[in-house]
Amino acid sequence: MKKLLVIVLCLISMTAQAADATSSFPLATGAAWIYEAKIETAAEAADKEPLATTIPWTTEISSVIVRDNLTFAKGSGLPSDLAFYEKGKKPAPFLLVKVDAWRLYVIGNQEKIDEVWNKAGNPDEDMAGIVTESELLLDLPLIEGKSFGETEPLTRSDASYVYRVEGKAPFAAANVKGLTASGSYDEFSVNFATRSDIVTWKFTDSIGFTGFAYSHHGTTSEVECLLKEFKPGK
Repeated sequence: MKKLLVIVLCLISMTAQAADATSSFPLATGAAWIYEAKIETAAEAADKEPLATTIPWTTEISSVIVRDNLTFAKGSGLPSDLAFYEKGKKPAPFLLVKVDAWRLYVIGNQEKIDEVWNKAGNPDEDMAGIVTESELLLDLPLIEGKSFGETEPLTRSDASYVYRVEGKAPFAAANVKGLTASGSYDEFSVNFATRSDIVTWKFTDSIGFTGFAYSHHGTTSEVECLLKEFKPGK
């Protein structure tokens, strides 16, 4: 009986590990994440009023290329664009590169976006070295206490300049248009802290970034995004 119990526990553990291994960020043409963004930004000059507003903000994937274990997703409007927001600011372009089902990199420089996208569309191009440690945004599976990012800061005692999984909580899918209310989801909080600011990404498996927050320690810039609608794309 004891031996049977050990076998059952091992099977349960293996099943949980397999589920973690398949966790992923969904990338498809037309996928969109629509947030409610609460923003506070300091005045640009002494005679100007500070900005405090709530706006809709959309992160959208416009095109996707898949090559072997690599997925390239071109889009615009990551929530991080909202740091130091100015009225009328337009969504900036980005390129997400997913390696296997576990690592997600983000490229924001337009010149590099064009270079990598053109290589991705040419099957004769070698894709080695197209992303760097500094561009890593997500390393799955997420486990509370896990750190990831560039190698050098990983050994810092203050957990700064690396991504750190701070915790998880149930995600209220019923509050998001496009999701099944009966679905059971965990939302992970992933922080990136520096001397001047802190960024928090909220990630939920099979949905993507379900929230975002930014706080600057000096000149006021505060952002909080909550996911209100999700479109999976095709």
